Amino acid sequence: MSGEADYQLRVLVRSLGAFEDFLRHRLTKVPGVANVTTSFALRPVIYKTELPSLEW
Repeated sequence: MSGEADYQLRVLVRSLGAFEDFLRHRLTKVPGVANVTTSFALRPVIYKTELPSLEW
């Protein structure tokens, strides 16, 4: 992701309602949090945890 974000936070919750609760009642109450932008992945495009090899 790129753009104007200062921080990227990944949140694991049980449901969309639980995410909304986290956002409205916890994250937005943290001092210094001016605004929040959310993005959702509809499906994984590629799932890989292995780092690429650096063979030159």
